[in-house]
Amino acid sequence: MVFLISKVMKKLSEEIPSGFFLTKVEVISENNLTNLSSDYCSARIVKYKATDLYSYFICEGEGLGDNAMLLKIKFSLMKGSMNSLRENNNDKLSYLLDKYESSLNFSSKEVEDFCRKTGDDNYIHRGERGVVPGLLIIDKILSNKNTKYNFSINFYNPVYAEQEVFINKKHGEISGICEGSLCFKIKIS
Repeated sequence: MVFLISKVMKKLSEEIPSGFFLTKVEVISENNLTNLSSDYCSARIVKYKATDLYSYFICEGEGLGDNAMLLKIKFSLMKGSMNSLRENNNDKLSYLLDKYESSLNFSSKEVEDFCRKTGDDNYIHRGERGVVPGLLIIDKILSNKNTKYNFSINFYNPVYAEQEVFINKKHGEISGICEGSLCFKIKIS
């Protein structure tokens, strides 16, 4: 599934410059009733906006995933101040940190290998403390889940290579917390 999402994003790589952060991904799976070919993939930019503080793209695409399921993908990319995206509720963060179920981290080599496999050449992922690609986070956390579900993920703060991520799972949501800040929240339906 992650490689299909990457393929959809790669279709837009000539239209979207490097340096943008993935801020949201939504995936909805449907039965393939149209008998599309196995290499089917489409993508388009729905909206672009640039201000003095930030720029963003809203994009959508689709392609065939595992078991010939049609995956409809919506995602947004942002560059600039991400302060407006942050969820700053210190009581909630303290509660989540107290109740975390596990932790994980992403090595610099893991980030580098993933970027090479997916063709992600965005400079923000390079170096010892490069930003972990959002698709790698999705792949690592949802890899043991059934691929026939819908999910959305919001990214509030970057996760960096070699940084510990505390994971909390509750009521169909998975939260990732780094250094006291909510970094992402996945909702599974």
